[in-house]
Amino acid sequence: MADQQTQTQNAQATQGQPNEANANAPKGKAMPPVTLERYAIYPNQPIADLNTPSAKAFVAEDKRNTERKLFALVCQPFFGLRTGAMDVLKGANIRGTMNLVEWGVIFWPLINQRTICVIYERPSGGRLLDHLHQIGQHEVIRKVIEPLCHGLLELSSRGVVHRQIRPSNLFFSDGSMEKLLLGDCTTSPAGYDQPILFETLERGTAPPSGRGSGDISDDLYALGVTIMFVLAGGNPVPHFRSDDEILYSKMIHGSYTTFVGQEPIPVNMVECLRGLLSDNEHERWSLEQLDLWINGRRLTPIQKKTAPKAKRPIDYGGREHFNTKTLSLAVSRMPSQIDKLVKDDFLEIWLKRDLENSDLASAASNAIHVAQNQSGDKDLVATRISIILDPRLPLRYKDFWCMPDGFGTALAHSLLHKGNANTPVELITRGLPRAWFDAQDAYNPVYVALEKNFDQFFDFIQKRTFGYGIERVLYETNQTLHCQSPLIVDEYVLTIKDLMPALERVSTKVDKALKPIDRHIVAFIAARLNQNIDPHLKAVGDEREEIATLGMLSLLALVQWRTKSGALLGFTSWVGAHMGSVIKAYHSKSIRDNLEKEVPKLIRKGNLADLFNLLDDAEQRAQDQMDFDEATSEFTEAAEEIKELEDNEKAMSKNSNRLGQQAAAMTSIVIALLIITITFIGTLL
Repeated sequence: MADQQTQTQNAQATQGQPNEANANAPKGKAMPPVTLERYAIYPNQPIADLNTPSAKAFVAEDKRNTERKLFALVCQPFFGLRTGAMDVLKGANIRGTMNLVEWGVIFWPLINQRTICVIYERPSGGRLLDHLHQIGQHEVIRKVIEPLCHGLLELSSRGVVHRQIRPSNLFFSDGSMEKLLLGDCTTSPAGYDQPILFETLERGTAPPSGRGSGDISDDLYALGVTIMFVLAGGNPVPHFRSDDEILYSKMIHGSYTTFVGQEPIPVNMVECLRGLLSDNEHERWSLEQLDLWINGRRLTPIQKKTAPKAKRPIDYGGREHFNTKTLSLAVSRMPSQIDKLVKDDFLEIWLKRDLENSDLASAASNAIHVAQNQSGDKDLVATRISIILDPRLPLRYKDFWCMPDGFGTALAHSLLHKGNANTPVELITRGLPRAWFDAQDAYNPVYVALEKNFDQFFDFIQKRTFGYGIERVLYETNQTLHCQSPLIVDEYVLTIKDLMPALERVSTKVDKALKPIDRHIVAFIAARLNQNIDPHLKAVGDEREEIATLGMLSLLALVQWRTKSGALLGFTSWVGAHMGSVIKAYHSKSIRDNLEKEVPKLIRKGNLADLFNLLDDAEQRAQDQMDFDEATSEFTEAAEEIKELEDNEKAMSKNSNRLGQQAAAMTSIVIALLIITITFIGTLL
């Protein structure tokens, strides 16, 4: 269901430690600083205390103000980095958050490739996690809840969801511990570094790569758990030894009971915690409600609600299940046992009799019928049943699980880390996203937009030509993913403007026999270039080599022109090396000879549009075709004349033979008559 490292990662994130030891830190050899705009980042000066699970921290320096305390987070060459949030937060100086000073792509010598670096002002007061015992219960509102609420209000007004709220990612600005700041939220996909404790039941069930962007409701839930850490002076549920124990407790008892349990908490905090830890996102407090509570207004208390409990349990996967939530999770994880529920309408009967839910029983029966008619395989039947049993859990099919808004990062993880995307492709082509959306019991405008996106992904997958397929889906769903073409993957091409300079850089070291585009580059262009390029894609995918080559040239020329990339001498030379089929497509030898002379001249100018205009001159091509048609016609006429002459010659030869035969016959007859006459006369004498 989830990544194998999930539990380890969650533990590390809770403790504020990175996934990997700082093994790449230099141990002796001095390395020069890496420059990003006016800032210098020092590879030899790591700061382990500021590492995140997905990025390592290093000393940074402002060259214009060396007294300024800064640090840099150098990211893994990773999918799903939140560059949009980086743009919003850069230089914003938002109250309640660490100030993001600068970000950009750098060449990082410790990994020997390009990656993203984010520079922050350095907090000097340490992590909240390290000071939990120093905050009294009477100080929680002033020192923790109030500053974080203000920070979230500021982020929300800018359209940013944090999704990384946890004690290890909250920092005091100085040693007085009076100003608490939200830490980084940009260097990994939303929720990716979160321990399962801090994720809602739905998003926590998904693996880190598929949790999705979420919304402010998810941040408020994480804030509620963080408050419990502060009140308890540490982990409020240390007895849970696995993620599964946490999930099943939330499903059976609810989040509030799971975290609060027998923990003694101040009476004035009960209302707040019930509001923030509600498992129903429609009942969970909003930022406005939290702000009102901070300012002394009492709100209508939220009553504890637990999942409906069956009279008798149903056994599945070695566990007894009294509600549909835990059963849904078990079915998704162990589809091989699904026959047990389907046989003799066992599940339908249990839902009717023991859970007393006829509507759910009918829906389950219909889902089974649809799945069996579609293919009948156990994975599909299990998926459709699990969706009906608990539609709020993630989209899940085989080992691919994700929230709908996390499909892109889950797909990227599957494609880039596992090497294939067969399962997510099946999930789409079998219509499972639509089944998930149809099962939701409340209208959500976000889901409407997401459902349309999945319909479009289905269309992309059906087309196997360049610019479509799963590669197109990958870039459409991961707007911050760098181009994964083997030609330029190390160049970390994030935007369409980065593409041509990267191709120019690699042109000096690549084998010119390789084509300068592939499926990833074309799909990246199609997803990033804000323009309809369907005619270009159609040409690139043409079976005729000369048309496909011209299509490639026209597409690359368009990108060079639109991005104002300037002269590309090396790359134009690389592209020009593949123009042989286009030149040979001309019929006139004189034109071919002329093109072979002119192409090198244009290559030296570095402008692909000029090269395209030369090779695809419409007037010249039309004249060449006209001359070829005329020559073909003349050739045909000449061939017909030759054939006619040959036919006449054959006819004359045939007539001559016939006349000769006739003459010989007549001669033979005459001779015979003469012989007969002479013989007859001789007889008379």
